Amino acid sequence: MSPVYDVFVGLARTVTYGTIWVALTSLESSINDDRGIKGSLQVKHNPAISQGIKENQEIKGDHGIKYNQQIENYPGIKEDHGIDIFQRIKKHPRIIKYNLTRETKDRIPISKVLQTNCSAIFMNKSEVIENAQNYMDIARKISHIPSDYIKLCEDCEKFHETRKYILNPVNSAEYDFPLAFDVLLYKDVEQFERLLHAIYRPWNYYCIHVDAKTDPEIFEAVKSIVDCLVNVFISSRRVDVQWGDFSVLEPNLICMQDLWKYKKWKYYINLTGQELPLRSNLELVGILRGFNGANNVRGSSIWSKGDHERWKWKAAPIPYNLTLYKGEIHIAASRAFVDYVLHNEVSHALIEWLKDTGHPDETFFPTLNHNPQVGVPGSVIGVPETNRETYLLRYKHWITSEWYPGMKCHGKYARNICIPGLRNLHDIVNAHQFFLNKLELNFQPFVMDCLEEWYFEKVHTEYQTGYAQIDLTYYAQFPFVKNHV
Repeated sequence: MSPVYDVFVGLARTVTYGTIWVALTSLESSINDDRGIKGSLQVKHNPAISQGIKENQEIKGDHGIKYNQQIENYPGIKEDHGIDIFQRIKKHPRIIKYNLTRETKDRIPISKVLQTNCSAIFMNKSEVIENAQNYMDIARKISHIPSDYIKLCEDCEKFHETRKYILNPVNSAEYDFPLAFDVLLYKDVEQFERLLHAIYRPWNYYCIHVDAKTDPEIFEAVKSIVDCLVNVFISSRRVDVQWGDFSVLEPNLICMQDLWKYKKWKYYINLTGQELPLRSNLELVGILRGFNGANNVRGSSIWSKGDHERWKWKAAPIPYNLTLYKGEIHIAASRAFVDYVLHNEVSHALIEWLKDTGHPDETFFPTLNHNPQVGVPGSVIGVPETNRETYLLRYKHWITSEWYPGMKCHGKYARNICIPGLRNLHDIVNAHQFFLNKLELNFQPFVMDCLEEWYFEKVHTEYQTGYAQIDLTYYAQFPFVKNHV
């Protein structure tokens, strides 16, 4: 059996950041239908691929990861920010605290939840769910604070030894199809870092926008994390995001511009810091490769009476005789679509027209993607209405939504969106969407913990088999994939 594909990143220990070198492999691969490539991998130095990973990025620390680090002291309650942990245990015999130190299985991080049986929860086993719920009801959840990450990232080698980010592709097909992400966050460094830990691959690109009004210590913690990772950066400009106005859309446009200079990525996905992936990076690559340039953007021409209030007072006509569509800001879009957004006069005119309307974030991307007559790459040709099956970006359960008939929110609602509970996990892990929106760090914490366990088990299986464990033909069947500009 061939050796595991290894990426070794070294760093010269100087006052300034060192130069990354990467020993990568020559890939001996055979195509395995549409699911990816299986192949044997020999470790060789490849300057061309090394430069591709480097892409003008610099990092701190030694990414030669040691994989035999063991959990020290008490799993899940390693420290308590200056408070005597034993006194806290006496008062709260059950404490839920995320353990930053990851174990690995075949060099893939694992995230085993010790206090409950997540597999039984995914199967909707009522007794297990009730016991887990009772545990959470009496336990105290202690989150990691920004200073925890600032301290950990003072030594990037320690950060990587502790967190064990995935540094290697499953196969050459994954490596050859880089993705670009932006992540917008306002709070909860721990939740953001756990999202990044799941989606990070060093050949992808990540723009992180931290809200301008965010606490300075949170920004410092995020910057510390970013400085320890290649191809991850803070956005060139920060915006004070205010619900309902142009500032909601603006960070995405800033990150699109920042990401554009990296020439290799194929698709763009925008996220928030309160989400987790339901598809692995390899699965996303297979799905998006099958899109063949199509974009997945929710859009509808059906507007409520209240929706029309957003712009009815404007005297200026809608530019280029565009038909306005309503949808969501979260998209999966081809590089060609992003090029159009950044550099085409139709896009610029629409941005200017929408700036003083209500909720332009729900109008801009849907309108571009559903007006094929102006030549937007990947835009939909034909019937524009998007339903739950065809909007693949988010599993998002709205309080008024007809997309999930008969499905109850077993958690709580925040801004009319379901924050899922344990009893929602069965439906979530069987969904086809790319990401779950949204989660709250301290609400039913086993939801997030179990999803992480499920996700990394999936990734581990991919590394064992060499290919994605999903039916890619499901994603290729939709009209927006078959009929687009």
